[in-house]
Amino acid sequence: MKTLVRFARVGLVLGALGFFQPFGHAADLDEVRKAAEEGNARAQNSLGVLYVKGDGVEQDAKEAVRWFRRAAKQGHVGSQYNLGLLYFAGSNSDRAKQEAAKWFQKAAESGHTKAQYRLGMFYVQGSGVEQDYATAAIWLRSAADENHTEAQYNLGVLYDNGYGLEQDLTKARGWYLKAADQAHPGALFNLGTIYFAGRGTEQDDAEAAHWFRRAAERGHSGAQYNLGAMYLEGRGVAKDDDTGIDWLREAAKQGHANAQKILDQISAGS
Repeated sequence: MKTLVRFARVGLVLGALGFFQPFGHAADLDEVRKAAEEGNARAQNSLGVLYVKGDGVEQDAKEAVRWFRRAAKQGHVGSQYNLGLLYFAGSNSDRAKQEAAKWFQKAAESGHTKAQYRLGMFYVQGSGVEQDYATAAIWLRSAADENHTEAQYNLGVLYDNGYGLEQDLTKARGWYLKAADQAHPGALFNLGTIYFAGRGTEQDDAEAAHWFRRAAERGHSGAQYNLGAMYLEGRGVAKDDDTGIDWLREAAKQGHANAQKILDQISAGS
C-alpha cells in the first residue's frame, strides 16, 4: 500500500535543566557553611546547590535562592546562572520569568555558555523579555560556538525558517550537522527531512533514510514513522514490510497517530 511520509521539520526545543555543580559535598557541609557565612562566593554557590538538591540539608528553595543571590551579587557567574534556573523552574509568573531573564543575562554577558543558551531561548519564546528572534540568534550563536548541542540545533531552526535571520538552508544544515555529531535527535530528524524534500541540497532518499534511522534509533517518533513508511514503500531502502511495521510500532508506542493509523489500515487489510 502507498503510505505518506511526514517530513515536517521539528521546531525549537528548550533543553533540560542542569545546575552549576558545587565544590563541596554533604560531608564538608560545616566547612562550606563557614566559608559561605564568611563571604566566600564559591562556597555560597555550593551551599545553594546543596539546598536545591537536599544534599546533607533539608531541601529548601528559599535558602537556595538566598545563598545564590549572595554569591551572584559578588559577581559569581555560576550563581547568577543557578539563580536564573531557580526562578525559571520555580514559578510561571511574569515576575519570576523576568528575574530569570535578568540573571541569565548577567551570566551570559560573562560568557556562561548555558546561560547564553537559556537567554537565547527566552528571546525565542518571549519569556521574561520581549520576543526577539534576532537577539535570540546572537545568544544562541554564542553558545553554539562553544559546542552547546541544543543551541546548535535551535540556531539551525532559526536559519531553516528565517526567524531573526535571513533564511539560509546551507547554514541551517551546517548547524544541524554540528548538533547531529552529538546525536541530537531533532537535528538528525531535520537532516532527514532536508534530504527527503531536497531543501537546499540535492534530493536523496537514501541519505534521508540514513538520518531518519539515526534519529529513530534514539527514540524520535517522527523519524521512526518516516523510516517505517520508507521501508513499506521501498524508498531509499530495500522494501521490507516487516521492518517497516516494526518501526511504525515503535512510533505508535510513543503516541504517533499517523503510525497507528497505518498499522490499523495494514491490520484491516490482512
